[in-house]
Amino acid sequence: VQTELETYHVATRIFSGDITDYDTCRKLIDFTLTEFGRIDVLINNAGVGFRGSVDELSEEAIRSIYNINIFSINNVLPIINNIHILYLSGI
Repeated sequence: VQTELETYHVATRIFSGDITDYDTCRKLIDFTLTEFGRIDVLINNAGVGFRGSVDELSEEAIRSIYNINIFSINNVLPIINNIHILYLSGI
């Protein structure tokens, strides 16, 4: 994706981390603000899915899915304000 965006002269940076971890989210936002000076749009594309019936999942698996799909955005929202958020779903 980075290479494709750069063909359109879009500045990109790679940052890897756990979206369910608040400190990682804080570092990502600080990194982005240092590199670009501001955040205009947040694209929320974090998500995981599963195959099968919910009753076949362990409590740990269900909590992991909810932490990523639902609660992880709460790690970002308190840090950044007044931006447009685009929610995407690959599920």
